[in-house]
Amino acid sequence: MAFGIRIALVEGSTHTRRALSTRLSETATLNLTWALPTLAMGLARMKSEGCPDILILDSTEATGTSLAELLALPVSPTSPMKIVLTSTNPLQAVPEGPWQLVISKPRPGQDPDKDWPPASFNALTGTTHNPLATLPRPATSRRIDIVAIGISTGGPTALEHLISELPHTISCPILIVQHVPVGFDLSLVQNLARRTRLKVALGTEGAPLLAGCVFIAPAGQHMIVRPGAVPSIGLTNDPPEQSCRPAVDPLFRSLAAIYGGRVLALVMTGMGEDGLRGVRALKERGANIVVQDEASSVVWGMPGAVARAGLADKILPLVAMASEIAIVSGRK
Repeated sequence: MAFGIRIALVEGSTHTRRALSTRLSETATLNLTWALPTLAMGLARMKSEGCPDILILDSTEATGTSLAELLALPVSPTSPMKIVLTSTNPLQAVPEGPWQLVISKPRPGQDPDKDWPPASFNALTGTTHNPLATLPRPATSRRIDIVAIGISTGGPTALEHLISELPHTISCPILIVQHVPVGFDLSLVQNLARRTRLKVALGTEGAPLLAGCVFIAPAGQHMIVRPGAVPSIGLTNDPPEQSCRPAVDPLFRSLAAIYGGRVLALVMTGMGEDGLRGVRALKERGANIVVQDEASSVVWGMPGAVARAGLADKILPLVAMASEIAIVSGRK
């Protein structure tokens, strides 16, 4: 379910595309629908999904046959798409075209200025940039006692980034279900452990859920949480769900039963719909649900299913998810 002004981004530099995607996603009234490296790829998306309200276009892509195709797209008479051109130096000559605005962007490898996007862009969209780093903790008396992550295709690389960005002062346990074949779970644990001061381990039957511990579901078994004075890990050989074992849904359901709304659940890059049913159970009890955005996902299956069902409290790029965990758990 999409809300707000639909923004799309064409930017050739991977670093710049991710950095600008993060900034755009930090504004609640903007909905970053996709971010792609070429206008040709963007055209294919627009032909299948329709045009965004605003297209932010890399000035180096504003040429050739792709630009001609863009300008030939059907225009909505009530809400025509606005095109904003980005350039490393907007004061220099830029290609002629129907641009509503030309704004600066950082050079490749650099991050945008703290006041990006500029006031001229905010005036065009009627928004105000509000960086995640300055967001207050959500206005709620509900505390977060545990973080759970469901992830699949593209997961190992995404988890490396996420866990390396988490502050070591996180005082919630973190449970991760990564769809992984037998024989590869231990190497995943070892790889993640090298990137953090948090304790990373395979989930084992009866292991207590202690602060600052990260548990990875072992291959071939479902990982759940068992109740107790100190809740603990449980492992089961129940049938696969969504053709997966471990699967995300059993973990999420067990968390809903034990922790209720005191859960932050993240659904990240992955194929299929594993996690959707578990998210429904968590949402019924008031848990916080965050999904990874399409632009930073290798496959937008699992997170997309939750987003389309209208169950996501936030849709964030990968680069913003560690900050969200820290903010919501009150550890930043």
